[in-house]
Amino acid sequence: MKILTISLTVKVTNLVNEQDMKDIIKSQTEMKQRLAETNKAFLSCNNTTEQRLPQLQKEYIQHAQMLSEMKTDLEYITKKIRYFVFVVLTSPQKHEEQLLEQYTIYEVQVTS
Repeated sequence: MKILTISLTVKVTNLVNEQDMKDIIKSQTEMKQRLAETNKAFLSCNNTTEQRLPQLQKEYIQHAQMLSEMKTDLEYITKKIRYFVFVVLTSPQKHEEQLLEQYTIYEVQVTS
């Protein structure tokens, strides 16, 4: 059995050109070097991401809270605008002074 294996190996070796084998080994060595460089780049990227993730999570939470507050503010403003439009369209003369007084008070509060 051992003799058959050795003779098979010898036959396969004889079939393959030595220059082809050198080219294959050279190609594999180049691929290994490229993969090592790629792996190094991935590790560097992973380390950078790992360091920045906690900071970005905090910023994300802050931005989400700010957006929530902005949404509440915009809902309030929209509600006030709808109220003013309703008041103006329903009875402009009756509520004109009251509307101007409310707007003036709001304007003073905002600018202060």
